[in-house]
Amino acid sequence: MSGRDEDERELEGRRMRERNGAGRSLPLGMASALSDSYMTALERGASMIGNNLRLLQDETMRFVTRRLEHDAYTMEEMGRARNFLDLFAIQQKWLNETATAYSQEFMRLSRLTANVTEEGMSVGREVGERMREAGDEFQGEVREQRRAAAGSMQQH
Repeated sequence: MSGRDEDERELEGRRMRERNGAGRSLPLGMASALSDSYMTALERGASMIGNNLRLLQDETMRFVTRRLEHDAYTMEEMGRARNFLDLFAIQQKWLNETATAYSQEFMRLSRLTANVTEEGMSVGREVGERMREAGDEFQGEVREQRRAAAGSMQQH
């Protein structure tokens, strides 16, 4: 192979790399696009998890605070009871209200968890779409390079 042919191939390779962006090869470009998608997913996932943990923490603290206030009130009522029947009635009322409160809180936390799951699935779908787009772009670039290489070979 002559020095001129080597120079032409090197020039064609440089042109193809420039068309692919800042001298990156197609595999590096594809890896970069996928890496960007993964990083976006990780960043959004971490943010979503942090926000949802704070939401669950706030809800749990609200519930616990409310329960402690209610329990303190019940203790005061028990202290004012005049006989065993009054004490038993206060205890039964407390037990019924406590069971209802925990049941309602379980439903509230279940809804919050379902919302977190749906939000996570939405992020996953979005990242999957970005990755598909990156793959499609990569395939288009490969086709373009093949056409350019075929055209270059026909010229010789």
